[in-house]
Amino acid sequence: MSNVQKLQEIISSPEFASAIAKRTEEIEVALKIKKHRLELGLTQLQLAEKMGVTQTVISRIESLDGGITTGTIAKFCKATGLELDFIKPAGSLSIFEIANYILGQGEKLLDDNFDISNLKINKLLFFIDKDLFEELGFRYFHFNLQAWEHGPVYPDLYHRYKGFGRDSIKESILEINLPEAIKKTVDKSIKTNINLSAKELEIKSHKLDIWIKAIAKGRNTNIEF
Repeated sequence: MSNVQKLQEIISSPEFASAIAKRTEEIEVALKIKKHRLELGLTQLQLAEKMGVTQTVISRIESLDGGITTGTIAKFCKATGLELDFIKPAGSLSIFEIANYILGQGEKLLDDNFDISNLKINKLLFFIDKDLFEELGFRYFHFNLQAWEHGPVYPDLYHRYKGFGRDSIKESILEINLPEAIKKTVDKSIKTNINLSAKELEIKSHKLDIWIKAIAKGRNTNIEF
């Protein structure tokens, strides 16, 4: 194989496309951070002090030299009082697309032990929701979430899958691409909880303050983060 052919093979690979997409997103985020900083009339040092980071971090970001993480973006939002649109999914992912992503990850991680029921997928999404909130400082998704008898439930998701009863959900899995700003946290949350049973996830959710406060007001109360 010639060098040209090798190069063409690399360029046409999914890994290369993914790397380009990730780098493009990082550049867009960096440029928007700089734009917002200038609009606020802040120097790099002033912004760094507000965020609790060094000026070097801001300099690296604005020089497109990396340094952008979900945590950094969250600190920027908190320091400037802005909820930046560029860390939202393009067009916003629906609750069913997120559920499809969870099912897809479940197939990969559980193999023959796949056991994601309606109850379990609601709990898995709840912990993703919670983990993103703790990482970012605000709720990334705004899906309706309520306190039901068996724990946190997204009514739209429940009604979508209620035909499966307590059985595992069986449906075609679509390829869902998550924004890089949240993918790491979402994947970590799934890996942490995927091997727990639906009942174990229910018990785990019942120990959280946000659940306790919501259920104290009665069933079907909206859960507030």
